[in-house]
Amino acid sequence: FLILNNALRFGAVALLGSVINFVGYVFIIAATVGLGYLYLLGMHPEALPIFPIISYVVCGYVVSRLTLNVFGLAVSTFQQCFLLCEEEKDKIEGHHDFVPTQMLRILQLKPIENQNTADLEKE
Repeated sequence: FLILNNALRFGAVALLGSVINFVGYVFIIAATVGLGYLYLLGMHPEALPIFPIISYVVCGYVVSRLTLNVFGLAVSTFQQCFLLCEEEKDKIEGHHDFVPTQMLRILQLKPIENQNTADLEKE
């Protein structure tokens, strides 16, 4: 029921994620094509650039899909872990040594006594 209870949050992250993925795809493909074209001009200025540029686009697309799929998986995993900790914070009070210290303040949990609280005091 985690997804159903937080449908709006998942929708917002999905919408924002699709925009970030599009920008990431465009940036990675453009950077790959641009740098590939500059390398091609530097090494073979007389070469016809059509086929190498097509291969740069394909290579940039594959790299961007692989990279941003890993990014999307990491975002989804973090979101589900955060929402689960937020919903179950009453049950994990006092047993939350698996929660990163930076996230304790967001969840409004008190640090465990033996946990290093220096990170919390810095911020």
